[in-house]
Amino acid sequence: MKCNVSDITRNITSIAGAQLKWPGCPNGYLLDNCTYVTAPQASYMKETYLWMWKIVPPILIVFGIVGNICTICVLLRSSKRLTSISQYLLVLACSDTVFLLNAPLRQWIRFVWSWDIRDQNNVLCKLSAYLTYATYHFSAWILVAVTMERGYSVLWPHRVKSICTRKTSVAIIAVIFTGIFLLNVHTLYGVYLNEQPGMAQKSRCQFLNSAYENFFSTIWNWINFSTAFIGPFSLLFIGNIVIINGIRKSHNLQKQMCAASSTANVKNSSITPVLILLSFVFFISQTPTIYFLYYPFHMKSTRQLPCEKYALFVHEEDTIWLIYTVTSLVSYINTTVNFAIYFFSGRRFREEILRMLRCQQSNGRAFGEPNPSSLYSASVHAS
Repeated sequence: MKCNVSDITRNITSIAGAQLKWPGCPNGYLLDNCTYVTAPQASYMKETYLWMWKIVPPILIVFGIVGNICTICVLLRSSKRLTSISQYLLVLACSDTVFLLNAPLRQWIRFVWSWDIRDQNNVLCKLSAYLTYATYHFSAWILVAVTMERGYSVLWPHRVKSICTRKTSVAIIAVIFTGIFLLNVHTLYGVYLNEQPGMAQKSRCQFLNSAYENFFSTIWNWINFSTAFIGPFSLLFIGNIVIINGIRKSHNLQKQMCAASSTANVKNSSITPVLILLSFVFFISQTPTIYFLYYPFHMKSTRQLPCEKYALFVHEEDTIWLIYTVTSLVSYINTTVNFAIYFFSGRRFREEILRMLRCQQSNGRAFGEPNPSSLYSASVHAS
């Protein structure tokens, strides 16, 4: 006898050797020709992803938040000479910190203490769901903005001072913030805290209705992936080609310049390898999230397995959770390693960190400040 197990993960507590109740089956039990089905032993995949959720998130959270705080402190030390690029990096650090305090921290608490912050009240339910997607999208597009600005400075170096100003960067940040808010505002309406009196868990943060749940798992899944990965990936790819081509032309020009001028040009381009590495980490960490497009279909096919295939169902569900865990944790890396990239690739940033640790005053030089004259000279001679 076959039974519908479309929502089995929410209604069954799997205990090895115990009879498994399921309301959709006759007599409330999973049956295979009137034979009780028992839960299989816990698989190595389940043990793996459970330990990954318990161990990896706190490492990423601590390292990421400490790094972002240091980044903010360094950038604000030269606030009087804060460049447009520095403003982007400052906002990026703030956005990444909010993300780390929301998504990874929530998941870690869930798997360690079986306590979900979203289930506490309706405000936290809506706000947590919104911030998870909004900060994820916002950070990606801030990285696009700073890369596009650097690419612009390579193509039109003589216009950098007039176009790439602090006011311009503030305006661009405001536009990105508004666009991301409007794109994700539906989550503030579509999820709510459902009170369930008489149950062990009296409240649960869930979708408003089945129609919104279907929209979220299908249409929104593509919108989310396009906004968080496809769009930024395409623009970052183009921007980095422009930047790398500019570097190649500059290196060719250095052969025709004196050693002093060449050294100055390299120093004033120290932000370039930082941006290239930021983009590279974005590519590496976000590419595996393509699985999220397949996730709803994978889960749907698994939950349609008949009762006599329960052992297969458990194996497939563990596989889904393991893939989901790996892709999620890898994607979190993008909000964690920025400080390390700044420190090892940015000479000015590294110098400012050392000054801060020695309790010395800032040298007054802004991180990411371009040298339009040298860029313009390189552009003219290499064209």
